[in-house]
Amino acid sequence: SLAEAEESLLRAKALIENREDALKESTEKLVTTESALHGSLESQKNLEALLALLRSETKNLKEKLKSDQSALAQQREMRVKADSELAERKRAIEGLENRLKELDAAYELSQRTIDAR
Repeated sequence: SLAEAEESLLRAKALIENREDALKESTEKLVTTESALHGSLESQKNLEALLALLRSETKNLKEKLKSDQSALAQQREMRVKADSELAERKRAIEGLENRLKELDAAYELSQRTIDAR
């Protein structure tokens, strides 16, 4: 009958509206999800760029450290050489001082001999 048909039509209309509302809600969720995904992708790109920068900086620091270690080793070698030369000069000075003492003693002995005559 007509009343049943109208009631069936109203139910169908309500069902369609509910499905349209659900579809609208799903679309909004999808837009939100896409936006979040886009944000995540941008964050990932930024993190990858930062990681590349950190890798480059780490490489540069390693190279600088290697260079500094090499320079330090060279300075140590120079210091050891300088210490060795200094020790050699000290020994030479001690030798000269001892020779000077011997010459002073010989001079005093010769002076006493001269004075004794």
